[in-house]
Amino acid sequence: MSNVVPITCTNPTGVLNITTTIPSGIQWTDLNGNTGIGNTIFSNISNTYEVKAIANNGCEATATFSISMDTLRPTLTPIAPAILTCNQLSATPSVQTSVFDKFKWSGPNFSDSTNLRPVFTFPGNYVLTLFNDNECETSQTYRVTEDKSKPIFSVTAQDLSCKMPETSLTLAGNIGQTYTLTNNNQTIQNGYKITNPGTYTIRAVNSLGCDSSVSIVIKGNFDKPNIQPKPILLNCKIPALWASDIIVDPKLSYTWETPKGLINADSILISDKENVVLIAINEFGCESRAPLNIETDFAKPTINISGEPVIKCNDIGTTITATSNANNPIVKWALNNQNVGAQLNINITEPGTYVVNITNPLNGCSETQAIIVTKEPKVESIDFEVSQPLCFGDNGSVEWNEIVGGTAPYTTYVNKVLLSQNTNLALQGGTYEIQVSDSNGCTLASNLSIDILEDFTVNAGKDTIINLGTSHQITAITDVPWTSLSEITWTPSNTLSCKDCPNPVASPENDTEYTITIIDENGCERTDKVWVRLKFNRGYIAPNIMNPKSTTGNNKFTIYPLFASIESIKSLSIYDRWGNKLFDVKDIPAGDPDYGWNGTFDGRDIQPGVFIWVADVLYKDNTSEIVTGDITIIK
Repeated sequence: MSNVVPITCTNPTGVLNITTTIPSGIQWTDLNGNTGIGNTIFSNISNTYEVKAIANNGCEATATFSISMDTLRPTLTPIAPAILTCNQLSATPSVQTSVFDKFKWSGPNFSDSTNLRPVFTFPGNYVLTLFNDNECETSQTYRVTEDKSKPIFSVTAQDLSCKMPETSLTLAGNIGQTYTLTNNNQTIQNGYKITNPGTYTIRAVNSLGCDSSVSIVIKGNFDKPNIQPKPILLNCKIPALWASDIIVDPKLSYTWETPKGLINADSILISDKENVVLIAINEFGCESRAPLNIETDFAKPTINISGEPVIKCNDIGTTITATSNANNPIVKWALNNQNVGAQLNINITEPGTYVVNITNPLNGCSETQAIIVTKEPKVESIDFEVSQPLCFGDNGSVEWNEIVGGTAPYTTYVNKVLLSQNTNLALQGGTYEIQVSDSNGCTLASNLSIDILEDFTVNAGKDTIINLGTSHQITAITDVPWTSLSEITWTPSNTLSCKDCPNPVASPENDTEYTITIIDENGCERTDKVWVRLKFNRGYIAPNIMNPKSTTGNNKFTIYPLFASIESIKSLSIYDRWGNKLFDVKDIPAGDPDYGWNGTFDGRDIQPGVFIWVADVLYKDNTSEIVTGDITIIK
């Protein structure tokens, strides 16, 4: 006996279980000659087995068994994918298959076992599975995608204007799109012409049937420029004026239409009354025209002059009056091109040709007229000379040489004292009136001043006592500025630092009386004296070490004065320790090492050691002293 489990799609390995009625050993052989033992046979292919059972008693039994196979699957051709678009909102699969027992569609949120060709409205991967009763199955995936991309495009156009009354739509988008102008449902293409301003909406449809819209506002710039040329009034005050728009707009292009032609400028200079038109064109090409209003007023004012044109001898002057038809005129009187008045009435005190210029302030126009004014002869000037005193206590004097104007003979007085021509009159310091009268009684008076001089002094300073050999600065003072003096002199000056300065430094060698003399710019002289007396201190100093080879000093020996008290060194001698004289010099100046001992004997350097020196010193008070000491030579 046997129990067979066949091979199927769900059971790829078949099983043959062999049983016997009595305990037996099992041997088997398949059709391919394969052999085996055991009660269970496994196989993954269909096969037939010859089975021999051998009992324990040696008896045998033979039987044939088969493991069958049923793995036949339904056939299903690949299903073409589908795309959902704006035109195609659903998709139905095209299914071609063999005989099957049952089916099932599965997918995202989808399951259907009743409709082999369902309608899909959502994208996704849908799987169709066919089943047979032998549990074998076949599957295919139906790919449904979606492409509802809207058209992408742009619309541009220039605005309409006087310069551009027509514009074109520029459409830029993907190839294959169709465009419709929704304003009139008209199909359009790139370059569609627009002649009216407004809002335009363009609808685009692509090959998927999807659409999108773009609106564009096209402005209409047809407004003309608002221009108003400023009125022009030409007159004598403003004979020419620049004409321009009342508000110059830098965005406008201005042109002036004149009798001489067109002028392209923001403004033009107007000097005549003529027909001028302002033309303005804005950035959109729109034009406006406006005439320029030009008015003129060049009427001159009238002038009438009245008054006495002669100045009498005893009169101060005469009054001349000008009249005009101008209201509040601007008046200028001139004599020899010099302004002498600004009123209609002018008081004239000098003869000459007077010219009046009257200007109408409303239009700036002027008119001139002249009048000649004469004058009776009068004393005009007196030529007199004043001699001023030079120094304190001197008198001044005055004399007159000539009188100009008037009528001779003349009488001249100084403070009512008669002054004859070419005669000096001595005067003390003060102010005097000089008066001249001619034969007609015309007079002329003038003032003269004689200087009142002040005395000045000089003080040479205080007497003082100083040490011999020192200096003292003399401090002189005066009651006039030093810079105003013409000369400063000190005497004697041989022991002074300067002889022509206020404060010299004195370095006398004896008691000295110094005299200062100052002379001012007029030659006036003042003097004063000061004593500088001496107190005599004497003394000397001598070095005790010397290096003849030194290059920095101290390479010669001599005697140096204290308090500048030594007049001279009458003699200087150097001795060695055995009393030999090595050096001797006479009448040398004190403190000058060039005259001293250089540390040699007979032209040869001496050996280091201690040497004795002896000097005869003459002081400036004519006393002398023998002094001695030692000097150590080192190297």
